[in-house]
Amino acid sequence: MTPCLLRAGLLTAVADGLFSTVLSVFFYQSTAARLFQGVASTVIGPKAIDGGMTPALLGWAHGVRRLADRRVDRPRMTLS
Repeated sequence: MTPCLLRAGLLTAVADGLFSTVLSVFFYQSTAARLFQGVASTVIGPKAIDGGMTPALLGWAHGVRRLADRRVDRPRMTLS
């Protein structure tokens, strides 16, 4: 992976995380931890919502991983 692609992916991950957190906190009167617990609940089930910081960190890591997968798995266009 080229440094340019890595930087673009990291910038996208940060922007996505910030936007989601702002939306969750300021518009839905929730918390960032609750947002990422919700993401973790797609992996480990509904008990993640009341699980504290561990599921929140798992949700954050899962979100970053999904974002990275989405960026890398796209087929590359070739010019012929």
